[in-house]
Amino acid sequence: MKKLIALMLAGVMTFGMAACGGNSDSTNDSTASSTPESTSAAAPVHTENKLVLGDSTELTGDFTGGYVTNGASDMMVDKLVNDYGTMVMNREGVYVDNPTVMKEWKRVDNEDGSATYTVTINEGLKFNNGNPITAADYVFKLMLSCTPAASGLQFKTATQEQLVGGQAAYAGETPFVSGLRLIDDYTFSLTIVPEYAQYFYADTYAGVSPWNAEFWIGEGYGVADNGEGACITKDGEPVVLQAADIESHFRKSMAAVDGFVSAGPYQITKYDPATSQITLDINPNYAGNFEGQKPSIQTIVIVRAMPATWADNLKTGGMDMYANLSEGKEINTLMDMIENGAPFTALKFDRAGYGKLQFLCDGYKFMQGESNSCYSY
Repeated sequence: MKKLIALMLAGVMTFGMAACGGNSDSTNDSTASSTPESTSAAAPVHTENKLVLGDSTELTGDFTGGYVTNGASDMMVDKLVNDYGTMVMNREGVYVDNPTVMKEWKRVDNEDGSATYTVTINEGLKFNNGNPITAADYVFKLMLSCTPAASGLQFKTATQEQLVGGQAAYAGETPFVSGLRLIDDYTFSLTIVPEYAQYFYADTYAGVSPWNAEFWIGEGYGVADNGEGACITKDGEPVVLQAADIESHFRKSMAAVDGFVSAGPYQITKYDPATSQITLDINPNYAGNFEGQKPSIQTIVIVRAMPATWADNLKTGGMDMYANLSEGKEINTLMDMIENGAPFTALKFDRAGYGKLQFLCDGYKFMQGESNSCYSY
C-alpha cells in the first residue's frame, strides 16, 4: 500500500462588513473535479493490514452524524461506523436506493398535498454487536427528533417540521407522531407535510438510517405504535421524552469507548479523547454498502496531525495518509518532499465551493439609532 496524501485544494473568498466592524478572509476557490491528479514515487510495502490516517481537525467525540455537532473528523468517523441508510448518495452525488438495506418502497400522494412513504427493509441485518436491526430502529431515530428532548439536546434536524404530527410531539403536546407509523417488524411509513412533500428531492425523506434505542437513551426504552402513531416508550408505556430524562446517557453514548452500537463497515475499538486518536476495525456483521462492497483494510487509526510535525511523521512512517492539505505552504512542502524522492503519492481533489459578498445596507440608520438590524445579500 503506497503512502497517500489527499490534498483538498479549495476555499471560499469572503468579504464581511458589519455594524460593529469588519473582517475579511480569502483563499483560492475551485470547482468540482471527478478525476484526481497524482504524483508518485516508489513507496514501501506495508506488512500489516492497517492504515494510519492523519487529520488536522481534532476529534470532539460526537459520532452522531451531525445531530449535535458536525466537526469534519467526527463526521468522517460517523460515516465509517454508521451506514445502512435506506437511500444513500453514490459517487456522482446522486441519491440511490440501497438494496442491501431496503427491500422496497413506495410513495402515495394524499388529497391534502401530503405524501406517505412506506418502506420495507430486508431481514437479517445486524448491528455490530450482533443484535438484529428492525423497522423500530429506523423509526426511533426519526421519533427522537420529534421529542422535546431533541430541542434540549440541540439536535440539528428539521424532521419535526417535515413529518405530519411532528410539531405537536416536539412541543410535548403528545407522545405520538401521527405521520410516523411502525407497521410491522420490517415495515414503517412516514407522511410528509404538504410544504415539504412537493420538494424536488422529497423522496430523500425516505432515506433513513437505524439507531438502537437502548444504546442511545437507556435501558427500557423502545418504540411502539398503538394506532395513533409511533411513539417512544419506557418499559412499554408511551412517554413524552425530555432532555433531562436522557441527557447524561446520551452524552456518554455519543463517544462511547466500549460498546458503541453501530451499523457501518467499521466499529470503534479504541478512542482516546486526550490525544484525539481513534482506532476502528472491520465490523464482522456488516452486509455491505449499496453496491455490496465490504471493507478490505482491517484497521484504521485516525490520529491528530499537528502543523509542526506532520511532514516528519510522514517521512518516518508515523502516518500512511494525510488528508485535507489546503494551505499553500503545506502543499509546497509536500511537493518538495516528493521531488526529493519521498515515497508518497499525492492526490489533488478540487472542492466545489462558493463565494459570498456581504453588504451592510442600513449602516446609516443603524448608527442613528433608527434600526438595529443588518441585511446580507
